[in-house]
Amino acid sequence: MEINLFNDFHLEAEQSGILFYYSGDFTQNVIGTIAEILKQRLDKQDPKGVGKRIFSTFIELAQHALNFTPKIDKSIKPVGAVMVGKKSEKFFILLGSLVDNQHVEKMAKVILQVNSMTLEELKVAYHEQLITIEKDNEEELSFLKIARTSCFPIEYKVKQIRDMHQFSELYLKVIF
Repeated sequence: MEINLFNDFHLEAEQSGILFYYSGDFTQNVIGTIAEILKQRLDKQDPKGVGKRIFSTFIELAQHALNFTPKIDKSIKPVGAVMVGKKSEKFFILLGSLVDNQHVEKMAKVILQVNSMTLEELKVAYHEQLITIEKDNEEELSFLKIARTSCFPIEYKVKQIRDMHQFSELYLKVIF
């Protein structure tokens, strides 16, 4: 039974253009390992340099997952899921992680603001944020950096978790 499930999963992933998928602990060590695997796979898949943008975006999203994951207990590690794929000649990256409700409203506001900007406005805003780096604007800087490299607006979805009402799941999708 499990072999069939694995075969079905593998076939579905292949048909959907999934190049990489991970779900589990999201620690600095895990992120480093994923980054190395992604770099190798993207170098093989993409001779045009889009892989570098995806790699950079993965790092930004992973840092977001680490920085905004609920701090319940030091013994509990942040968890998340990441998927990178290619469909219709466009690469995509999805990241899902837990986020404190206190960050969700600001994050949604930042993403909507960033998505409404032109490329030139993104460049200017990014450079302004670099000059005034503060702990409060790290999230904005991160999404500005992602938006500057993506071909399409950042997609996101927030879902309340029933068992943990004080947290929300965040799914970010970036297409290149």
